[in-house]
Amino acid sequence: MDENTQNGLTTSLSVATTVIAFAGLAWNMLTSTTEARNKKSAEYDKLYSELVDYIKKQRDYIECSQNRLDFIRYAYSQKYNNEKLKIIYPLGMKEEPSFSRLLEAIKGMEHISKKTRQSIKEASRKIDEIKKSTAICVKEEWVEEEQHTNFTTQGAASCAMAAFDVAQSARKKSGSDGRDLDHHREYFENLIKEQIREAGEHDYLLIPILRTTNRSPTSPQ
Repeated sequence: MDENTQNGLTTSLSVATTVIAFAGLAWNMLTSTTEARNKKSAEYDKLYSELVDYIKKQRDYIECSQNRLDFIRYAYSQKYNNEKLKIIYPLGMKEEPSFSRLLEAIKGMEHISKKTRQSIKEASRKIDEIKKSTAICVKEEWVEEEQHTNFTTQGAASCAMAAFDVAQSARKKSGSDGRDLDHHREYFENLIKEQIREAGEHDYLLIPILRTTNRSPTSPQ
């Protein structure tokens, strides 16, 4: 083998080695990018599921509160008709849903954006404000069972609505089906509209976030 032929083979091997190295690097980069994209999608899917779960729990909480009121009305009517009738309340009141689980969930998620994290924190602050103001309303001396249930319903529905924008954003980034979310949103929107309609001009029958003014709740005259 002459020197030129040997040099040519050496050059060819060198080029081939370089091409293979670049191909391997490109493949590793592509694999790494795909894995990161999949992990990001999985984390947003988990976040979306957590948000929907929170929203569903608020709906369950509302329905439990309303079932409790219906039972109390039934019990009073039965006792009115039969003083000796002993009625045992069969339903346990659900615990008020907590948003703190969402804050804990995102701590271990590496691919959730800063914007999404900020949105979750803002939603958490808003929910805390709604819960605090609702707690003040239900403790008013004039509040009886029906209005207590109304305030509870308004608070839970408003907390759920505060989580919807974050849930919608997480849904888009995860690629999840949004029909379930849309169905729940319509439920809460209609519920709030009905509460506002029933209160009419009497803002004290609404929690602060739903009022047309910022005046504090006062007892009806």
